[in-house]
Amino acid sequence: MKKSPLPPLYVSVDIEASGPVPGRYSMLSLGACIIGETEQTFYRELQPISDDYDVISMKVGSLGLHSLKPYIQNPNFDPYDDSFCPKDVLDLLHQVGTPPSKAIVEFSTWIRYHSKNKEPWLVTDIQPFDGMFLQWYFGTFTNSESPFGYKAINLDMLYKGLEKDLNAELSQINIQDTRNPAHNALEDALHTAKQAEIILNRMKKQP
Repeated sequence: MKKSPLPPLYVSVDIEASGPVPGRYSMLSLGACIIGETEQTFYRELQPISDDYDVISMKVGSLGLHSLKPYIQNPNFDPYDDSFCPKDVLDLLHQVGTPPSKAIVEFSTWIRYHSKNKEPWLVTDIQPFDGMFLQWYFGTFTNSESPFGYKAINLDMLYKGLEKDLNAELSQINIQDTRNPAHNALEDALHTAKQAEIILNRMKKQP
């Protein structure tokens, strides 16, 4: 007898990184929440895997790092200041960040705990970026595959399909942006979860 498929558990995930591709560049932070149960959250800031960086990526990825808050008056840690020094940020994360092997195992455990009797699906706004980094980190720092397997939703493309418009953008969804700041991985994951709830509910109502 064929088993009935497990109901999905949609997990909104966002990552910030020191550059555009994993392996050479580092995941700086990882945030996640359960869509529909956004009080269930996960957040880590990670030790870098290398000192390589892209300046623009570092400016964006540093905007929401909690570990930088004690140094807010230091221009070297301010992405908006001309004196911003990505190397100083990476050095700080080497000291205070969670080792990648520990962070990824903790994330995997968190997903498996919340997905009992359900099938976890990775939901991101830009799957080729966030999903690429996650797959690489799962494959590099754990002894098992990603708990998501190959089950992932690119929310941006899902919305375009729902609107039947390739020019449609997630920003068109009318929700309050409560992120403070934007580009904190958890705040972004929570924002994406709100967008996902609206999209998924609209899809359920369609004939």
